[in-house]
Amino acid sequence: MNTVYPFLVVEHKGNNNSLEGNASIRLILNLFLKLLQSNYTTDQISDMG
Repeated sequence: MNTVYPFLVVEHKGNNNSLEGNASIRLILNLFLKLLQSNYTTDQISDMG
């Protein structure tokens, strides 16, 4: 997760003045989290952190 976070921050700043951009980031983040939940157990995610 530490490698993904800076990328999300950079993208968020880039779209700071765009509501559509911010909505897209939330959508991508939600899909990403769902993907993690479907592929990893809670124990595996904490090991990654």
